[in-house]
Amino acid sequence: MKEILDVIVWGGFIFLLFVFVRGMNDTQTQKHADMLEKTAKRRKELEEEKKNLEGQNKND
Repeated sequence: MKEILDVIVWGGFIFLLFVFVRGMNDTQTQKHADMLEKTAKRRKELEEEKKNLEGQNKND
């Protein structure tokens, strides 16, 4: 009985994985890439702000 449940669970997992991978069409992957690019840009801006603040604190 446990083997049957294992097969059902693994089958469901593989099915969901297939649906997810198939669902990542070009539009979604482009949106994801844009989001990553936006996040990286914001992180870089924050690092620059931090450096500027540290420089100001040293001058004070």
